[in-house]
Amino acid sequence: MANQLFELLKQDHREAEQMMKQILTKPQSQCESLFIDLNDALTQHMQLEEKFFYPKLQNEQGLKTLLKDALHEHEETKQLLQQLDNMGCGAAEWKQTFQQMQQGVLHHVQEEETKVFPKAEQALGEKECTNIAQKCQKEKEMTQPSKKGTGKETRTQP
Repeated sequence: MANQLFELLKQDHREAEQMMKQILTKPQSQCESLFIDLNDALTQHMQLEEKFFYPKLQNEQGLKTLLKDALHEHEETKQLLQQLDNMGCGAAEWKQTFQQMQQGVLHHVQEEETKVFPKAEQALGEKECTNIAQKCQKEKEMTQPSKKGTGKETRTQP
């Protein structure tokens, strides 16, 4: 089902949106661990799109400009995530930089969901979308720590 791919990507979008909202509303003491989770989630999502989804669209007319923009937005997000990671939540300019990154991510999500996904679904067809969704899901399962585990699989705290 072609929808499987887009539902998977949209689920990532909703989770990232929720994490960003939490980071801005929770006490600063929780910021660091929430940001680590967000950074990991966004990084994985961008890697999946760049590895499995975007390459299948690069030769599609009507998507070249959108893809170029999407990849540029990914690079901006990666740079801002790195800056935020280096700063730490306690830095004076952290919140402003975070909000800049958040705005960029929200714009990217809106562009993907309203422009890229509908055109990609038409261009790729159901079989290819299902294939990409399966690859993304398999990769996610291989790289995410077990949610049933002890928590020792997650990133260690300094």
